[in-house]
Amino acid sequence: MTINRYWRLNSRPEAQDVSGSLSLESEPMPELADGEVLVKAAYLSMDAGTRMWMTEREDSYQPPLELGTKMVGLVLGHVTASRHDGFAEGDLVRGFGQWAEYSILQPELAGLVRVDDTIGDIKQHFGVLGFNGWTALWGIKETAGVKAGENVLVSAAAGSTGVLACQVAKILGANVYGLAGGPEKCRWLEDELGITKAIDYKMTISPPNWQKLKAVSTPISTMSAGRYSMPFCPIWRSTAGSRFAVCSPNMRATDAGAGRSSSTRY
Repeated sequence: MTINRYWRLNSRPEAQDVSGSLSLESEPMPELADGEVLVKAAYLSMDAGTRMWMTEREDSYQPPLELGTKMVGLVLGHVTASRHDGFAEGDLVRGFGQWAEYSILQPELAGLVRVDDTIGDIKQHFGVLGFNGWTALWGIKETAGVKAGENVLVSAAAGSTGVLACQVAKILGANVYGLAGGPEKCRWLEDELGITKAIDYKMTISPPNWQKLKAVSTPISTMSAGRYSMPFCPIWRSTAGSRFAVCSPNMRATDAGAGRSSSTRY
């Protein structure tokens, strides 16, 4: 009999510590039903939204997980058995499954898709070829409508979505500015990604640092992609024609209190 190991959510995590809230459990592998596929996980993803489902918050796009159930999240792996016409054994797939060695999924409910297995690093299907890449591309190109020569300010610029938003804006020919926390991140954004200027939001209380934003003031497209988004965006410096693309600012993803996530153009 094949045994499946999985992570079970036993309690609500405290702050950033999730280790005490999960336990590794085992169960016999259930039989596939018609329309289902069996996926053996190669990688599991812990995203901000996933972390929020572990709380009692009810304002997410998915209700909170019940205690005593399998932890869920994005899964990247291979189909090992299929009773669904759209998927065959050996397919590399990505979708919402369980934090387990094996997930039994209904593709339509899990958002399961086949992905390219010929790329050098399949983990990129969780990053630049996944939700982060889609968010950055759509937010910069479609929502904000960035054009060559414009100024773009990206908050959380060193984060998983922010680094991609910076690169998309740069490819489009924009002057890219980034907000990040700490001098090392700012140096990396300037030296490695080659953005126009990185600004340390932890030091923005000093007037000299606010002066760095003068060059961004007319006009500006802002891609807010993380926790420190709108409070540090120079809205008061913006002019007519400025755009603000707000992408799921998980400001309190670890809190049980209500918050708001959005994908909005202002």
